[in-house]
Amino acid sequence: MIAKLVLFVGLSAFIGSHAVAEPQDSTVALVNGASYEKAVAPGSIASLFGVGFTTQTIVATSVPLPATLAGVTVKVGGRVAPLFYVSPLQINLQVPAGTAVGAATIEVFVNHAETPTQSGTVTVVESAPGLFTSDATGRGQVSALNLDYSTNADFERFPGARPELAGGIVMLFATGLGATNPMVADGQAAPFSPLAVDAGSPTVTIGGVAAPVLFSGLAPGFVALWQINVQLPDNLPTNLATSVRISKGQTSLEATIAVAGKNDFGTLSGTVTDGLSGARLANATLTLPAVNNGMRVVKTNAQGEFALPVVRAGNHTLEAKALGFVTEMQSVTVAANATNSAALTLAKQRPNIVMIVVDDLGYADLGVQGSPDIKTPNIDSIAKNGVRFTYAYVTAPVCNASRAALLTGRYQQRFGVELLTHPNLPVIETMLSERLKTLGYATSLVGKWHLGSTGQFLPQRRGYDEFFGFLPALHSYTVWDQPGNPIYRGTQSVTESTYLTDAFTREAVDFIERKQGQAFYLQLSFNAPHSPLQAPAEYLTRNQHITNTNRRTFAAMMTAVDDGVGKVLAKLRELKLEENTLVLFHSDNGGDPSDNTSLNTPFNGEKFQLYEGGIHVPAMAQWKGYLPAGVVNTSPVITLDWFTTTLSAATGRAVSDPRLDGVNLMPLLQGVTSAPPHDVLYWRYGAPQYAVRAGDWKLLFLDNTLRLYDLAADPGERANLAESNPTKRNELKLLYDQWNAQLPPAP
Repeated sequence: MIAKLVLFVGLSAFIGSHAVAEPQDSTVALVNGASYEKAVAPGSIASLFGVGFTTQTIVATSVPLPATLAGVTVKVGGRVAPLFYVSPLQINLQVPAGTAVGAATIEVFVNHAETPTQSGTVTVVESAPGLFTSDATGRGQVSALNLDYSTNADFERFPGARPELAGGIVMLFATGLGATNPMVADGQAAPFSPLAVDAGSPTVTIGGVAAPVLFSGLAPGFVALWQINVQLPDNLPTNLATSVRISKGQTSLEATIAVAGKNDFGTLSGTVTDGLSGARLANATLTLPAVNNGMRVVKTNAQGEFALPVVRAGNHTLEAKALGFVTEMQSVTVAANATNSAALTLAKQRPNIVMIVVDDLGYADLGVQGSPDIKTPNIDSIAKNGVRFTYAYVTAPVCNASRAALLTGRYQQRFGVELLTHPNLPVIETMLSERLKTLGYATSLVGKWHLGSTGQFLPQRRGYDEFFGFLPALHSYTVWDQPGNPIYRGTQSVTESTYLTDAFTREAVDFIERKQGQAFYLQLSFNAPHSPLQAPAEYLTRNQHITNTNRRTFAAMMTAVDDGVGKVLAKLRELKLEENTLVLFHSDNGGDPSDNTSLNTPFNGEKFQLYEGGIHVPAMAQWKGYLPAGVVNTSPVITLDWFTTTLSAATGRAVSDPRLDGVNLMPLLQGVTSAPPHDVLYWRYGAPQYAVRAGDWKLLFLDNTLRLYDLAADPGERANLAESNPTKRNELKLLYDQWNAQLPPAP
């Protein structure tokens, strides 16, 4: 199809041209359709000139070509000629293949007349080569394609064209070279298989030197159009008007072809890569300035590769751009007669970031996680439109420690936030909000904080431009003015009267509305479904199918959360921000069944424990138009990774910081890699509990007992293999001891 489009442009002069003098009265003249010489060959394309052929101008739109077009029929040597084009002054046709060599009569019949209205004669020869040229004279720049299907021509005269490097291959297009094997019926397109090849052997001379002919035959898919693939002589100098002729019986007029000499030009190729995920970027646009303010433009293929086959030797500035990425400029040096390479990495345009955290949610408490009784269509839609992790972990089985790691990208044991009794996140630790604010993001925390309730530990001192929520571990949903635990807007306590989950939703949506014109980071930290179990009637009514009253209230609380998530997503959609917003959703730790009826199925354990039930949580990410949709990933990841991933997204490139324990998950989210992002994951919850996971094996120390589990075979951690597999037990114990030795002592 590329070749067809270029050819139709290149042969435009053939359709509707008036290059020769019009005959007078009833006399017509038939000439070579490419060179306009007066001899034609059987089976070739020819142009018939006269007066008053028809009142219409019509081009044939299908094959086989019609014998009659606009009421006009033409016979050459008594044979009906297939018609390409008819106008009042010109008819383009195919000379019938059986036309005898010698003088042939031309007859034009109009409106099905039995006698010709116009006539003439033409000389028919066995072969009459004519090269199609851009100026329709048979003498100018040939209508030729380079091997990559670019148009062969002067850079400056023809935007998008280029000369071919000496030694390279070009496709010339001609007519009048005579018979083929196999023969192709008049008016029919040449087949792709078997190819209709030349029954003889033409000679092609380029720059006065005989050039190797690699293929000579009819162009597949075209009628009567010859294609000659020829290799340019290797030592030709740079000349954008190098002479070219075809000889077979007769010699064509001298035309020109654009040649780039090897001593002046080299090749440039390379790749364009997404700096955030490492994926190769398809359809990226590469622009290379040419002389006289011209531009060379090429796009990357599906593998993110590009090629500029002919570039003048010297220093150049190469520009790469792609939709949704920051344009990159790179200096490149091209050596003559050499293959040169360039690798460009584009930063992703920074997204808005919405991080939704829920409190004490069980692994099986979402519809997409298999909940038997709770419907969460809005939260589920994040998984549907993005990536859901089935092995997502938090760093602690309690909220403050887990959140400390989430917001610093570092194991919280490194800086002493390990137990509920140690809530203050040291100010020496740089938080995600602070990093993003430095990058120009508007930042907001809505909901639960629990990382320090006084002075320097307050949210507005930790990088949040705005704060609406409460400071300690929990809060009533319906009693807002709790002594010592008010709802704050910034540093001021406020009077609130809305169900707390709905109030948090309201504030989150309002922040998005107000900040839509700039990059923003919204941390929406619902305290639901943490106890106390409280829900208004409107949410309880929607869960009447649940008979257990506590579970019904828990479900109602999750319905409020799901509605809130839906409103946030709807606002992003309304403001057309979905494709520029990274949305993350996860729980801060496992469910607490005895407190809020949450379900950690199929896992053993719960909040406060390092069993899977305490640390294995629902997690998913959506970035429409960038992340794939509906993907389920089974690699073990941990909330430490959300810090590094989010920061990488905000900078547009993968962040590498040895102080961070988390990694950039974008290569995994994008499918660039399937390798697990961590070889080993670690946990320590004070002195009584620790755990380590390597591969599918997990070592857990709980109740003064070492427990070893094969999570692939036993995700519920029922079969303790510590005694039966001491080698693996000791291997994991050594890994933990080495990690623990780096940390302050456990409290």
